[in-house]
Amino acid sequence: MALDVGDKRIGVAVSDELGILATPLTVVRHTNWREDIARVLEIARQEDVVGIVVGVPYYLDGTESEQTRKVKRFIERLRERTDLPIYEWNEALSTEEAEARLRQAGRKRRPGEAVDAQAAAVILQEFLEARRQA
Repeated sequence: MALDVGDKRIGVAVSDELGILATPLTVVRHTNWREDIARVLEIARQEDVVGIVVGVPYYLDGTESEQTRKVKRFIERLRERTDLPIYEWNEALSTEEAEARLRQAGRKRRPGEAVDAQAAAVILQEFLEARRQA
């Protein structure tokens, strides 16, 4: 499972059992971090995930932003509440890639949910492909 963590929403994507294809699943609307993490872990349980990949938004030069620090705090809190392995993945340009995929599929850009879940799928697909090549 992969997460695209934002201030308003968390995009969620999952892969098939073989870990080949990532698919957008849903969006968790932000309420507070405790409830957000509880909902994410409930989805993980329902989907029988074996690990969680969290997109970390670095600038293209690799430096951190305020959003990077927020996501890293989210990851720390998530790790405190689960034994599942948590992987960090540089999500640079994942939103742009998600928007391009949605346009290519003939969907006009909708702010928010469609893009967030698709961005999580981009993150997960990149992670899965990198693991296959390793």
